[in-house]
Amino acid sequence: MLIGRAEGCGIRITDHYVSAEHASVYWQDGEWRLRDLASTNGTFVDGRALAVGETVALRVGQVLAFGGSEQAPRWILLDDSPPQPRGVSLDGVEPRVGSSEMLALPDEEAPELVISTEGSRWVGERGEDGALIPVADQDVIELASGSWRLELPPPTEVVTNEKTVERDADLRNIEALRLRFRASPGSQHVDVLAELGPERTRLAPRAYHQLLLRLARARRQDAESGVSPQEQGWLYADRVAEELSISRAKLNVDIFRARKQIADLGVRGAARGIERRPQTQQLRLGVPELVFEEP
Repeated sequence: MLIGRAEGCGIRITDHYVSAEHASVYWQDGEWRLRDLASTNGTFVDGRALAVGETVALRVGQVLAFGGSEQAPRWILLDDSPPQPRGVSLDGVEPRVGSSEMLALPDEEAPELVISTEGSRWVGERGEDGALIPVADQDVIELASGSWRLELPPPTEVVTNEKTVERDADLRNIEALRLRFRASPGSQHVDVLAELGPERTRLAPRAYHQLLLRLARARRQDAESGVSPQEQGWLYADRVAEELSISRAKLNVDIFRARKQIADLGVRGAARGIERRPQTQQLRLGVPELVFEEP
């Protein structure tokens, strides 16, 4: 984001002591950074003038000023959390802001495209067929709802294994999650408990828990049959939709909503909660730790 007097600046300060493009703020390597852009009257952090072109890391509570005038307003950094992915409409619609890992366009009620992290990159998942497409920051995406420019920060890849999960109780990634299913006779009602370390959270009942249960049972059946973990639980999307008596479009909406419910628990990598196999129309539950309490 540019800071300055020019019209295109994200933070526009029209006072004469501020340069047209005075400074910039950007996210890099897990932190916010402030850079002076050779401003005429200087950029200040906690009262210290930055050298021309100098870059500093920002921390909560720091006081920023642009220009050395006594009238220059002071800015306090209140939040240094990572930026969120955004879709900026080229047709005048309000921008859409996602979570740290997922963005639904044009909205979460009827997503035509769901953008999520996959390791160190972003991918888009089309709503009509679940096909995966590569996407990147500043891409322009054409949807039935209009045109959108993507603003995607560098994804933070969480690499973990059993030892790191045991060592770091605060590591809230999808591999550490356990799902506990309680189904009524006939599976008409499904309760899902999410367990992350000592935390146990009953997920608010939703119709798409039927989807989670179907995928969980497929993974359990394959595990009991000796199928390798990499191959466990894969089902064709058409078959799943038919078994649940829903359309493919409804299936894709349910996939997004199930992932978001997991993400709302603060779980990292929630988009991997339901995985898709590229170019095969297959999907599976991406949570290997499963417990069943069924009659």
